[in-house]
Amino acid sequence: MSTADENEVLAWLTSNESHPVINAARNIGTDVAAIANFRSQYPQLPVTLISEAITQASLRDRAERRWHESTDFLLTSDGLEQATNPRVTNIHAETITQAFGPQAHIIDLTCGLGFDSAAFLRAGHRVTAIESDATIAQLARHNLATISAGFEVIHADATDVEIPADVDVIYVDPARRQVDAPRDIRGNTRRVLSANDWSPPWSFITSIAERTPVLAKVAPGITDDSLGDWDATFISLDGALVEAMVKSASWPNNNYATARRHAMIIDGHSVVVHDGELTTSARVLGRYLVVPNPALVRARNLNIVADAIHGGLVHPEISWLTSDDEQAVNSLTKALPGHATCFEVLQQSTLHVKNLKADIAKIPHSALTIMTRGVKVDVDSFRKKVIGATSASAPELVLATYRSDGTTPALLCRRLS
Repeated sequence: MSTADENEVLAWLTSNESHPVINAARNIGTDVAAIANFRSQYPQLPVTLISEAITQASLRDRAERRWHESTDFLLTSDGLEQATNPRVTNIHAETITQAFGPQAHIIDLTCGLGFDSAAFLRAGHRVTAIESDATIAQLARHNLATISAGFEVIHADATDVEIPADVDVIYVDPARRQVDAPRDIRGNTRRVLSANDWSPPWSFITSIAERTPVLAKVAPGITDDSLGDWDATFISLDGALVEAMVKSASWPNNNYATARRHAMIIDGHSVVVHDGELTTSARVLGRYLVVPNPALVRARNLNIVADAIHGGLVHPEISWLTSDDEQAVNSLTKALPGHATCFEVLQQSTLHVKNLKADIAKIPHSALTIMTRGVKVDVDSFRKKVIGATSASAPELVLATYRSDGTTPALLCRRLS
């Protein structure tokens, strides 16, 4: 597509004329005849604009499936992949409001399509949004205009921006994917693992935090060495670890306590926060295996679960727990937000193909799920070797294996629900 064509598409998308066409396109699905019929309803529009309307409708459907809520934002595939879930953008906005009040001036250095900036605007803040891609900046300008007039979108690279003196706080969500790299079957590019290869790099983010408080959304695998004296809250959304929300040491009301760790668990409409950095004891393997929420694991607070089930770690270096207390485990299984996934141990075995295959054959199962901790296993290959005959009417069987002082216990379990 030529630059002129791209400009025409962008101008149409950001006009009022595109909205009813995009909304109508959400009802046509992927049937070829339905798409042809849809195009015939808009003979005045070039094929490029009809195709873009269908693309936008598809992206909005994808966003709704992913987030369970609708959006009228203009989207791109890469922008949607990077975007923060709306429930978490609200957490970012609340975190800033608690520290700076309801009318802070926020500079969003990595605006993208504008999801976080939109949450800041809804919370009553003033936003200066920076976006390095000219097209994305124009889409963000359109998206944010549907929320409030209290913003400015600037097309610039985050590392080239001079932070205005009246800015209260900087927000940054560095890109952690190689946009121009080859894509997998789902259209995603490889994640960038090194924090200093993010865009902008972590070294830049820490340097600007020396002058202005910074709130950043980063990969939950960020190391303690990288974080240094920053506070980190590891956020789990509906059981999945989605990010680390980190605050610079210059954050207001820190009371000089830095490098703290917290776990935030969001499940449905329930949100809880727990302090981290607690030590949990090990105990003998019991009747139940309990896998803590990953946010608790990253924050190093397994005590909240261990105390609830009157249990302990299966091994001092493995973040799985065990218990014999049936009532406590059942209560934890039903509790919201979800602090752990619980399993009943049916049989203890070892990670040996011949023995496991024989043990698994004795237990009816429709599928075999394999979980590992501290053990390198080619899960797909190993499953094929041991799964044996299955029965569609039987429940799932779970094989949980972990390293334990030179041995590799293999537990055959049923998931509790």
